[in-house]
Amino acid sequence: MSKEKGDYKVGYGKPPVEHQVKKGQILNPKGRPKGSTSAKAKLEKVLGKKIKINGESMTALEGAWTVQMAKALNKGDTKALELLISAGKYLEIIKPEPDPDKVELPRVLVVPERLPIDRWMEVYGKPMQEKTGEIPVSTEGPKLADYDPRLLRKR
Repeated sequence: MSKEKGDYKVGYGKPPVEHQVKKGQILNPKGRPKGSTSAKAKLEKVLGKKIKINGESMTALEGAWTVQMAKALNKGDTKALELLISAGKYLEIIKPEPDPDKVELPRVLVVPERLPIDRWMEVYGKPMQEKTGEIPVSTEGPKLADYDPRLLRKR
């Protein structure tokens, strides 16, 4: 079907032929002006500004959250408090307490003296082997002398 006056049905999503975009036509030749920012960027800039409330420095977002929290506490509005607490956790205003059962402690080996690997296994490896049933360090592969102690890299 050709798009001539008699054949083309005009309606929703089907503008008249004379008002359609022609092939190769540029609709916005100048484009978005330089320096213009999105609404999201403007909001982040405003809410990220540092302010002082009662001598305490915080962002505007934290300040607004603190004021709303105080209002909800004074009114005794538990629904608002629940909402503000969940929003505070989401926005990372409230830092969650780490679960002591899930905290992974760093595994650090502290050796008070510099020993060859064989001597280290005699002194420190045997007690560990008795506790865990496993040999903590393999004696196979490169020896400690193969590594540069200053850089802890293989030579």
